[in-house]
Order: sequence, then C-alpha cells, then structure tokens
Amino acid sequence: MRFRLSALITLVIFMIILSSPLIAQNILKGRVLSSTGLPVSGARITLLNLAGSTLSDDQGYFSLELPAAEKRLKVRIQHPDYFEQEFLVSRPLGPETVSFILTPFIPQKEEVVVTATRFPEPMASLPAASSVVSPVTIEEKLPAHITDIVQEATGVASLGSGGFSIVPSIRGLARRRILLLVDGARLSSDRRTGPNASFLNPEDLDRIEVLRSPSSVYYGSDAIGGVINFMTYTPTAEDHFRVKGNLKYGTVNEEREVNLAFSGARQGLAYYFSLRNDEAGNYRSPSGEIPLSYFTQSSLFGKVVKYSEKREISASFLMGRGINIGKPASNSDSRPTWYPRENQNLFQLAWKEKSFGPKAQLNFHFYLNPYFL
Repeated sequence: MRFRLSALITLVIFMIILSSPLIAQNILKGRVLSSTGLPVSGARITLLNLAGSTLSDDQGYFSLELPAAEKRLKVRIQHPDYFEQEFLVSRPLGPETVSFILTPFIPQKEEVVVTATRFPEPMASLPAASSVVSPVTIEEKLPAHITDIVQEATGVASLGSGGFSIVPSIRGLARRRILLLVDGARLSSDRRTGPNASFLNPEDLDRIEVLRSPSSVYYGSDAIGGVINFMTYTPTAEDHFRVKGNLKYGTVNEEREVNLAFSGARQGLAYYFSLRNDEAGNYRSPSGEIPLSYFTQSSLFGKVVKYSEKREISASFLMGRGINIGKPASNSDSRPTWYPRENQNLFQLAWKEKSFGPKAQLNFHFYLNPYFL
C-alpha cells in the first residue's frame, strides 16, 4: 500500500513537470516600455478577435492567458499617451518576459502669446492677428541685427538703414503707429521717426511677439498699427557659468562689431550680462557713397533673477547709445537729417508671488524709461 502511494505521488509530480512547458506556452508574460526604456503603466493589452485583455502594472508588466489552439496571435496595446500598436506573437513562448516598445504620442505644442491681452493666451483663441518668432528660429538664423530677425514675422518690414535710423513697420504702418515693447515695457522716443529697437542685441532675445492688429484698447493710440514685443532671455537657476563672444567685420561699409556675454547661477540667483558695440562708415551704392549712412551704437544689458519656492524676483537694465544718427539719402549733403546722439535707458523690476494657492499668483511689474537726445 505504501509502495502504491509513493508511486502515485511520483507519477503526479512527473506529469506536472511535463505539463509546465505547455502551461508556460499558454501564458504571455510581457512588459510595456516607452521608446526611452521607461515602463508604461495602465496600458491595455488586448488579443485581437479573441476574448481577453489586461492592463500593465506600475512597472509595465502584465500576463495574459492565450488560447491553446492558436499558434500566431495579434496583440493590440493602447495607451492615451502613446500611438496604438499591434504586435505579432508566435508560439512556442519561452519563460522570459517579452518587451513591447510603444512610440509616444506628442501633440503639437500650442503657441502661447502674452502681448495681446497681457496674460498668457493660446494664439488660436486670440481675436487679433499675431505671430511669434520662436527661440529656435532666432538660433537658426543667427541674425547680425535685430531687423534681420524681426522680419521673420508675417507682415513686418524695416524702414531706414543703419543704426538708430532703422524703424520697424507692420503692414506698411510705422513710426508712431507701431508700439515697441521690451519684456512688456514700452520704448519711447522724441524723434519724428518714433522709437526703434535696433540697439537690441539679437543674442539677448528669447522670442519676439508681433500683433498685426490695432491694439489701442490695451496699449493706447500709439498701437493703432500693431505691437512688437521683444522678450529677452531669462536665466534659470540651473544655468552653468558660461562666456560667449564674437567679432564681425563688413567690407561694404567697414562695419566692425564686438559682442561679449556671460551668464550663470548660484544658490538660486541667476544672472545674464551682455555688451555690444557696433560701428560702420558710409556704405556704397552703384551711384556712389551714400552720405549719413554711417553710425555708431552700443548696448549694455543685464538681468538678475532670484528663485525660491514662494516667489520669483527679477531686475534688469538695458542701455542703448547711438552717435551720429542720420537719415541715409543720396541728397543728404543738401538736405541732411541728422541727430548727434540718442540714449535709450530701460530699468525693470518684476515680482511674481506664487504663494496664493495652487492656481493663483500675484504679479508686479515696474519699469522706468528715461530717454534723451
């Protein structure tokens, strides 16, 4: 009796060992991963044309029982953040876990504009015609002057040539019909041609927002033709110390330009400073030298930002100097239009208080724009 019981137990164990590969072949053990190798949780795994589905766990693992009669099966994996994909599974299945790689679905980022309503708004929902020159465009174009990059915006052109004599236009309107802003602060000018921003260093810019529609409701009568908002680079608390500079020389008008900038951060205090000087002589045309096309201009820009969990405080200054500012024309010798100098100064202080709840914050913005010829 004892011998028969022992033999029966041995037979049962032997049958279990023989059937274990068959059981393993009927269970799909898998793991859902992103293209970067991170686990995807909550993905739905479904057998096509067959009953059976499951969800991946926090580490992306799942197990799914397969029909014994099917040798080739299609598995569909769905997740709201990834493209739906189908995979072909063939028997025999090994004991190892099968990896399924999903491609992330990245929707096109909606452009956000601040200038139109003075608050961040999606461009598609704005009632005004607007366009944005992105940081990527500025970096790719490597513009020598601010006018070279602002014309990338639809409907924007430049009038004049050289230094402070250049003023932007929107759809043919220029001078005192176009409002120029730097980080939301307006630039003023006593000149008949109106304010300009040619003294800005393109390397100091983060993006440019352009409103091609009348914006007098928000900014007054000098914005009847539109608004151009030059938004400068803001250093972050993660920035490492770096220095960059460049030199430029032009043979057409013997233009000489030098740029120097440095930035960094330490203990939540980030900073960025830049210096630029640009000098040029009269340029030549097929008819000869154009009088009063020479110019000398320089700019100094700096921004300091203090970051903390509750608030963000930034202070910046922008100083532009122009000398020998003229209106280039072939008849400038008989009818000259000329300014001996022009000085733009802009000081700004911004305070962002973030301790007003999870979705509320309080912003203060103060600026001073002393200007003189």
